[in-house]
Amino acid sequence: MHVRGLVIMVTLLAALLLPAAGGGAVAPPPRPGGRVVVALTAGWDLLDPAVAAFTFAREIMGNIFDPLLIRDPDTGEIRPGVASSYTVSPDGRVILLKLRQGVRFHDGTPLNAEAVAFSINRIKDPALRSPFAATILGPVERVETPDPFTVQITLSTPFAPFLDALTEIGLAPVSPTAVRRFGANFGQNPVGTGPFIVKEIVPNQRVTLVRNPDYRWAPRFFRHPGPAYLDELVYTVVPEDATRLAQLVRGEVQVLYNAPPREVARLGRNPNFRAFFKNQSGLPRVIVLNTSRWPFDDLRVRQAVAHAINKDELLRAVYENVGAVANAPLSPATWGYNKAVEQLAQPYSPDRARQLLAEAGWRPGPDGIVVKDGRPFRIRLGTITVAQQLLDAQVKQAQLRQVGIDAQIVAIEQAPYLAGIRRGEWEMAGMLFVSADPDVLFIVGHSSQIERGWNTAIYRNAELDRLLEEGRVTMDPRRRFEIYTRAQEHLMRNVPYIPFYVIRRAFLTTGNLNGYVLDARAFQLFHNAWLARR
Repeated sequence: MHVRGLVIMVTLLAALLLPAAGGGAVAPPPRPGGRVVVALTAGWDLLDPAVAAFTFAREIMGNIFDPLLIRDPDTGEIRPGVASSYTVSPDGRVILLKLRQGVRFHDGTPLNAEAVAFSINRIKDPALRSPFAATILGPVERVETPDPFTVQITLSTPFAPFLDALTEIGLAPVSPTAVRRFGANFGQNPVGTGPFIVKEIVPNQRVTLVRNPDYRWAPRFFRHPGPAYLDELVYTVVPEDATRLAQLVRGEVQVLYNAPPREVARLGRNPNFRAFFKNQSGLPRVIVLNTSRWPFDDLRVRQAVAHAINKDELLRAVYENVGAVANAPLSPATWGYNKAVEQLAQPYSPDRARQLLAEAGWRPGPDGIVVKDGRPFRIRLGTITVAQQLLDAQVKQAQLRQVGIDAQIVAIEQAPYLAGIRRGEWEMAGMLFVSADPDVLFIVGHSSQIERGWNTAIYRNAELDRLLEEGRVTMDPRRRFEIYTRAQEHLMRNVPYIPFYVIRRAFLTTGNLNGYVLDARAFQLFHNAWLARR
């Protein structure tokens, strides 16, 4: 739909709604019941913590599973999850977890030390081919269960990101009984200990969750430890922005994930809606340059592309000035980010881009596309079929055309796109990776993570590998900060990725949704959510 038509339609629909009641009044007590529908822009892979890595899978699983530890949504500090306490040995190799008692999986089986050991050993199994959880698990040597509610994890070497990894949903305990029952289909039949139970999954269309009536172990930062207030929580995929907005205005959905910034600014001022923002930590949005393929196996060409990209224009035209320009491989919300690294970012300069291309042997062709050895600079730019990302690709395409590069956009659904980017399917693509720890650079930069993980630039460099390995085993925060600064400097100088956008997630909800929580990684938690009468 045309943007002007969309604005008019949404305005008319919004005008039909009555103003929200109770402005400025004392908030009423939480009201149990009701159904909340969350509109996502794309689908997910599997709802199996050990296997999934998609952002939306992690989003949904955060309401089905409980992590062992959890980051406080406000402070980011590590708090008890279903592990009520933890200790770390002086050498950093032994982690002792005490589990909460009385916690049960959705199938009625108990969460105990054996279940936690089973879950961790399952991730370690090479046959599972875990693309994310196995990487963040680190060097687990053995898992022991001294008593039914104590887990002792011994690492072969100290592993600095380990406590953060325990806050990831990827390491959340799963029901051993359900895993044995469903086998490879566990991701279609997930059983956790979280506040919501899976009722129905329609792959890449809809997930329906219902309240876990036995839930009594919510983290303390929630206002109540008991069952969630909502009867039902539904995630549905609605890629088209105009459709999602219309559904929100009509009250058919209550939450828009990744809401269009212009509409967030406009509807956020309407008392019938609420706007929420959260800065996302980890790897910002980056341009992925496949360093194993022509023409990005040449550093000068990668630098030329970096100079050709006008990040300010992308921020303005695509992200409507919500968020910020990224000039470092870590987002500012991530521990380890160092602003000094930004000095190494290539500034926007089409002239410098053309100069670098000329130095690399490229000459202007008859149609304006530069040519080398008779071959025009024509590449494929992979992206997903979501309106904002299509626009993002189109703006980059126009910018690259100005320096003689023809980028042909290849847009596909998210699941095949993420599989393709891990295989190095396209010369250029885009990616982000949510994380609270700078170890995310290992996941996207270490050579061991090519195909196995998310080193989608297919970048191999022994110096970077050594730095990222050292960062994992260094427990001194000051030294670790120095290591990740050097790793970021390396990535900026060698340009396998071009950071361009610091993500500020925007969410729109209906005005009657209360208790809505965004966690430390900008994922939504609905345990405390409830709907007021309208």
